[in-house]
Amino acid sequence: MVQAGTPRAGVKDPRVSPYRAASFTKPFHPARHRGVSTAGNLRTSPAARNKVLYRYDVLVTIPGGEVLPFLIPNTNRYLRFVPLRS
Repeated sequence: MVQAGTPRAGVKDPRVSPYRAASFTKPFHPARHRGVSTAGNLRTSPAARNKVLYRYDVLVTIPGGEVLPFLIPNTNRYLRFVPLRS
């Protein structure tokens, strides 16, 4: 179970909305341990690009999610995207 207010991280191609991310884990967890690739391509743009790490705050308690990484359907209902300051 992931409690409301818990920070999470998700990786996604920078050409796609951060809310399209589907795989989430604890922040600052190395990509090689997350079990996700660090680069990818899109059907509409096949050139491979490095993925971007996004930060999210959990809005409501999510059942499950003990396994890293875990999937969250309908991301925008459960998470709020937190832009990183540059």
